Amino acid sequence: MFDRFRRFGYEGILFVIPNGRNLAQYSRCQNADPGSKEILPTYISFISGRKNQVFLIEAFRFLPPRYRLQIVGVPLHPAYLDGLKQVVHRAGLDERVVFTGEISHREIPGLLERTQVLVSASKMEVQSLVVIEALGSGTPVEGLSNETVNELVDDTVGCRLPKEATAAEFTRSVPIRTWVFTSLSGAGSMAVQLDRTRRAMFLKRKHKGSTGKLTMPNGGLKGVDD
Repeated sequence: MFDRFRRFGYEGILFVIPNGRNLAQYSRCQNADPGSKEILPTYISFISGRKNQVFLIEAFRFLPPRYRLQIVGVPLHPAYLDGLKQVVHRAGLDERVVFTGEISHREIPGLLERTQVLVSASKMEVQSLVVIEALGSGTPVEGLSNETVNELVDDTVGCRLPKEATAAEFTRSVPIRTWVFTSLSGAGSMAVQLDRTRRAMFLKRKHKGSTGKLTMPNGGLKGVDD
């Protein structure tokens, strides 16, 4: 990260000041039922090209019908959201990809209690607060490599894939990480223990101070990004 500032020509002292986050309300979350008939991977953040939601939509073409993607957030540019909805329609996923719009921050813990895995395809994310919140709740995170995912996500709390991973590779991990979920559908207590372990591993790490693809209409919406 420092190298990026240096490339702009800045030669002064640089400090990393992490944003604080009170995870108390997340630590009380009950995790989603691993044996549910419907699996709800969820994305929570702004809707924009940099966040790479097209990749997540493409990935859902490779998953069984019981998987439904929730995309939670507001678009930085309405035209971009319109383009995403066209991508969903062309892929025949209208019934399996849900755009919820904006929700209040106080609703996020309840939303995480209904999702089996938080998904992220952003390739640049210096400090994703929603990833921190999900891990604090015990919800596993699957994401492409970026600054936050590299620091906080490994096999103990989720799944980190390289930036160059394909949508098919991404979705091969979702059923595995939705975890042991399918295979443990008759062993709820073990699944709960896994949730507690993920939460404990994350909190321990934080206390240590660790710092054929689908395309958008008209070849992409240039200039429509954050």
